[in-house]
This record gives sequence, C-alpha cells and structure tokens, in this order.
Amino acid sequence: MFRLLPTCIGRHISKSLPSHQAHCSLFSAAISSWQFTSDGFDNGNKDIDFNILFSSCTKVHLAKRLHAFLLVSGKGQNIFLSARLVNLYAYLGDVSFAQRTFDQIPRKDVYTWNSMVSAYVRSGRFRDAINCFRLFLLTSGVRPDSYSFPSVLKACGNLVDGKKMHCWVLKLGFEWDVFVAASLVHMYSRFGFLSVARKLFNNMPVRDMGSWNAMISGFCQNGNAAEALEVLDEMRLEGVKMDPVTVSSLLAVCSQSDDTLSGMLIHLYVIKHGLECDLFVSNALINMYAKFGSLGHAQRVFDQMEVRDVVSWNSIIAAFEQNDIPITALGLFNKMQLIGIQPDLLTAVSLASIVAQLSDHQSSRSVHGFIVRRGWLMEDVVIGNAIVDMYAKLGAIDCARTVFEGLTVKDAISWNSLITGYAQNGLASEAIEVYRMMEEHKEIIPNQGTWVPALLTCMENVAD
Repeated sequence: MFRLLPTCIGRHISKSLPSHQAHCSLFSAAISSWQFTSDGFDNGNKDIDFNILFSSCTKVHLAKRLHAFLLVSGKGQNIFLSARLVNLYAYLGDVSFAQRTFDQIPRKDVYTWNSMVSAYVRSGRFRDAINCFRLFLLTSGVRPDSYSFPSVLKACGNLVDGKKMHCWVLKLGFEWDVFVAASLVHMYSRFGFLSVARKLFNNMPVRDMGSWNAMISGFCQNGNAAEALEVLDEMRLEGVKMDPVTVSSLLAVCSQSDDTLSGMLIHLYVIKHGLECDLFVSNALINMYAKFGSLGHAQRVFDQMEVRDVVSWNSIIAAFEQNDIPITALGLFNKMQLIGIQPDLLTAVSLASIVAQLSDHQSSRSVHGFIVRRGWLMEDVVIGNAIVDMYAKLGAIDCARTVFEGLTVKDAISWNSLITGYAQNGLASEAIEVYRMMEEHKEIIPNQGTWVPALLTCMENVAD
C-alpha cells in the first residue's frame, strides 16, 4: 500500500549522476582555465576567477579540491579566501572542516570570525556559536561590527545569553543599527518578552521591512493576533507594503485565532499584489484553510501552485489527514512519491495518523520501519509520539508501550498518548499505572484536556 519503502534507489542514482558529472566538469574546467578577470589574485599573466571556483563547489569533495588548490597555489593563507572556505564548508554541511580551516588562519579579521559564528548557527550548533563569539570578544583583539550580532543573537538559547549580547550591543554602540535592532526584537519576542521587543521597536529611528516583520512575527508567534494587526496598521500608515514574510506570519496567526475573515482578506491582498506565486505564502494559505476546515480552498491553492516543495505536499496531506479524510491524504502521498518528492519527518507524522484512521495494521509496521531506518525516532519526540498514538489506536498497545519506553525524550504528549491508548483499549489498571509513573516525573506538565476524560472512565471501570 505504501510505496515509500525502498523506492528505486538505482533510478535516483542514475538521475543524479549526470548532474554530479556536470558539477565535476565545471570545477575541472574552472581549475584548468585560468584566463578570467579576477578579484585581483594573479599568477603571472593569468588570473583566476575565484567566484567561478567557489560557485562550482556544490559538494564537499569539490570544496576539498578547491581547498587543496588554494594551498598549492599559495593562496591558502589569504584571509578573504579562507573565510569564504569556512562559509563554503558550513553551507555544504561540513562544520568540522569549516572549523579546521578557521583554526589554520593565523590572523583572523572580523569577517573571518563572523564567518565561523555564522557557520555554527547555520548548522544548528548554537552553543558552539556562543562560545566562538565569546572567544572573538575576549581573545581576538578584533572589534565586532554590525554584522556580528544578528547571527549570534539567533543562537541565544536562553534569555541570559540574549541579555549579555544586548549589553555588548549597547557597549559597542550598535543599538541603532537597523539589522541589529531587528535581531534584538526577534530575540526578545522568541523568549516571550514582547513588551521589551515592542519598546526596542518603537525606539528604532529607522525601520526597514525586516524590522516590521520581526515585530509582527514576534506577536504572531506568541499568539497575539490583535497586537500583530495593530503593527500592521502602523506599517500601512507609513506606506510600507506587506511582503511574503509579513503575509505568512499573519496567515499563521489568523489560523491560530480562527479569524476566518482576516485570513480571507489577507488572501485577497495576496491575489491583488501577485504574491500567490510565492512558495511560502501558498504553503501558509494551505495551512490556514486546513485549520479552518476549508479543504476546497486549500486544494485550490495547492493546485494553482507552479512550484511545490516537500512543505507544500506535507501541508496538503496534513490538511486532509487532520480533517479525517485519510483516503484523500493517502492518494496525495502516493502522488508525491510518483513525482519523486522524498518524504521527511513531518510526512511520516501524517502517515502514522493516516494508518491509524484507516485501521491498516500491515502498513503500520512499514511506516515504523521507515522511520527507524532514518533515525527519526532519536531526532524528534513528535514522531515518537505519533508512532505511540498510531499503535494505540490500532489496538497494538504492547507495541505502543515498547516505542514509548524506547523514546530518549518524553514530553506531556508522550504520556498522554499512552494513557489514552490504554483507556481506549479498556486497560484501566495500566492507564492508572502510567498516570502514577507520570506523576513521579515532576518536570512533566500534563495536558489534562487530553487524558482526564479517559482516566476518569478508567477509574469508574476499576470501581465497578
């Protein structure tokens, strides 16, 4: 039934081989042909266009060839090219080589330090980014610039780090830089300190589109729809038009607050200003209409998209799955596979729910195996919860318990899923036992709306 399991590996390799060969040929041609106008680095009468060399490196092994070429040609110590290598390795996902390249630079300038911090942030190694920035501040003898702070503020995992960075911003006099101020607004919004974010925003002498979006998305992410719309009104009064980022943020908060009227008015704005072709806007529209239960509108938006990514497919599949139309959701998943879009973790979450709704015991094992082979159970508690819930709804409560016990991280939803699963399968004593186990984990704050009705039914059954 599910064709996600080994899908013609050879076909994918054969499809990707010409592209791989083309990139290698481009790189080889760039190395061989030195007669281009360059950035000022010359080798006798012939110059090298390093922009072509860097842009041709689409794989790590090509980046390593370029690195070797720079060392052989005597450009390995050039600070600008070394910093570009750091960024290149990070972009290609090899942060260890980015770090090695960075460590070999004898005299690091501000651009080099910024590159290494950004490399860590881009790869999600936020604590390493913070530590690198501290070394930058305390040991380098180099003064950060306005480009240093947006990246490191994004890496702040707690308010304490964020406030320390804010202090450095004030100390170095960057509080009025539009990019730094917008990053501070975003950082305080992320931690729920909207009053501080709003004050910073109000005090900005100049606001660009990113500043407006930072404040609007801050309110949206915290569920403050009214305040977000207030900022939108201010933005309009100043003659600033919404862009795709603004629209996507507002559509999300409209769906959260069940504000159908505002959502449809924003959709009209999207059509009027030609934003319907933007991928992020279309994905946000699909999600919004799915939350409203307007599946016809969601399908029309999806059908009119000229370009679709995995998020688009996940959104439309989830739209039908969450509105209890699993057959249509399954059909969309099969179409997604036929055109070669690879499922990701969120696709698998929807699949687990589809299997449960269809009572498809055989496919449940396939979905579980697909997830295990990709190591997703270790990556995100959400997928583990989905598998626990799937097995519980299928009546395979022992499998649900096994998956639950194997989760490296358990949140309130993990416990709720197992308790509800036992209750729905008439296992009152086991449900109460798991509830008592949950009580021993003081860090877990249960979502009572999920499990209290089931637990009360269990207790009544035990009493009888």
